[in-house]
Amino acid sequence: MPPPPHAPDHTLSDQTPSVAYRLPCVGCNYDLFSLPEDGVCPECGMPIGRSLSGDHLFTSSADYRRLLARGARRAHVGAILAWVALAVGALSAMLHGPGLRLGWLALPALCAAVVPTALGWLALTRDDPEGVAKHNSAVAGERLFVRLWAMIALAGCTGLAAVWLVTLVSRPRADAEAVTATAAAAFVLIGTAMAVSRDLARLLASMSRRLLEGELADRARGLMPAGYVALGLMSVALALTVAPLGGWWWLIRSIFWAAAGLALLSWAVIYHTVIRAMAKALQAIAPAP
Repeated sequence: MPPPPHAPDHTLSDQTPSVAYRLPCVGCNYDLFSLPEDGVCPECGMPIGRSLSGDHLFTSSADYRRLLARGARRAHVGAILAWVALAVGALSAMLHGPGLRLGWLALPALCAAVVPTALGWLALTRDDPEGVAKHNSAVAGERLFVRLWAMIALAGCTGLAAVWLVTLVSRPRADAEAVTATAAAAFVLIGTAMAVSRDLARLLASMSRRLLEGELADRARGLMPAGYVALGLMSVALALTVAPLGGWWWLIRSIFWAAAGLALLSWAVIYHTVIRAMAKALQAIAPAP
């Protein structure tokens, strides 16, 4: 009589491997050590396999990657239009004279730059539908401040455009007022953008790391000091302009405005460079619809 067939040993093949090292959950940073790899995080319910694959954007859903790519493209278009608005505003301030109409073009150019930028950042700060880092209070706070700026900028541009149109119809030759109003609007809109430089820098650096772009993350961190320095210099220069002290203070005022212009230019170059690289990197991982 032949011996009975050997019963298969399922002890090894059926055993689910467990996480053998310290692994923070990408949803809530819970330590997943010793938990089964095919399970879920007991804290937030994120599949452990998602954390094993790493907190990388190319592992996110296709819809979310397409959303981020669209947002980055809009923000990049806004950055390009901002250079046009800056050039028009600078020319209207330097060459202002009787009958000059550049002042009337400066504010629409500024709004044309702010609107796609704000819409782009509203898309870039949307929560990941998979819940990645949804319990991370730092990320939530940064997204909140940037979204708040974007919504205020959109509302402000809408209101400014309406007031601009009414003023243009009622007082079409008020060129000095046009330049002054444009400068005030630019200070408010650009100043608030530089005020959230810390949040912009951290969000861009975080997205760069998730894209495995370490050099881009380092470059993005330069937004914070450049933005704060530019905002401080602009505030001092504006204070010296509104309340001149007489004497040689006009020279100090000019020096502060020149320094503020250079700092603003440095901030704008860093922002444009980073957002352009971000748009290209996100486009590379965004699948076709």
